[in-house]
Amino acid sequence: MKTHQTRLALVCAAVLLVAAIATLAPNATHGAAKSYLGWVTNAKDGTVTVIDLDTYAVLATHEVGKKPLGIKGAGESLAVVAVQNANQIVVVDADHGVGQAFDVGRKPQDIALPSGAEFAYVSLLKENMIQLVIEEGAGAKTPVGKRPGSMAYSPNDKWVAVLNSGDGTLDIFRARDLPSARRPRTTLAIGNKPMTVAFHRRSREIAVTSPTDATVTLINVKKGRIDQALAVPDGPWAGAYSPTENNRAAVTRMAANAVRIFTKRTAVDVDVGRKPKGLAFTPDGKRILVANSGSRSVSVIDVASASVVATVIVGRGPVSVAVTASSEG
Repeated sequence: MKTHQTRLALVCAAVLLVAAIATLAPNATHGAAKSYLGWVTNAKDGTVTVIDLDTYAVLATHEVGKKPLGIKGAGESLAVVAVQNANQIVVVDADHGVGQAFDVGRKPQDIALPSGAEFAYVSLLKENMIQLVIEEGAGAKTPVGKRPGSMAYSPNDKWVAVLNSGDGTLDIFRARDLPSARRPRTTLAIGNKPMTVAFHRRSREIAVTSPTDATVTLINVKKGRIDQALAVPDGPWAGAYSPTENNRAAVTRMAANAVRIFTKRTAVDVDVGRKPKGLAFTPDGKRILVANSGSRSVSVIDVASASVVATVIVGRGPVSVAVTASSEG
């Protein structure tokens, strides 16, 4: 990805996570087959649970600070977490816990990482800003809409999307313009209290969930316009696109205790635990992890059979999930 001139420091500085990866990650990977780790933030007990997706055993539960919310994978056996009440983002190693902590602005909600995880942006609920974080610490801030929450970096590293629950808008930035941009490339009115944002694997489309409006809004990224609003009943909380199939996606239906899996022609509901919120596909597209906030559990769905193959007990108030490769795989 080309780096904007206002971020030349990023080139010289081996920015966010480089030091963490060098000191925490192993030097070699054993075996050719990939194994995966599931990660879940437990908002009510200040922890992150790490799950072995080969055995569905809990490998570790790490204390990260008060009210961890958004989580993103950052390489083999590493994740980055927004810890709201600590005003920090932290780098977590699956085996060793918190390796680095970065003080940021007020009430961080979520994180956007480029594919190389060399720096991060974090949404600041109380400041109506997103903030750049590099290895040296928190950096420049960029104004967005009211009460920004869910964030996503496009798979092609060209776009950053920020969802603003306070004014019901989506801000889309060209990544090369950040952090100096004083306004987004596109701002779209989505609806009442939109919850999460996700990019299609080819970066051509964004899906926004709105549980209050019972809709999933599909946005054409290049044209900066809303293409369609799908009716999805019972509180669609979070959505994700398959990383391997263009026409497959999934949405949690919180009030129905279910996940709806979409293909081009079909939609199938899978019963999970109580009040499902965050979800994520495994990188091979074969499974979906679901955080059941009312059940203290994570459901694992086999996509091919549209059935739950495992239920893993985690901490209190699981909210967001991520999947990474395991350094042991």
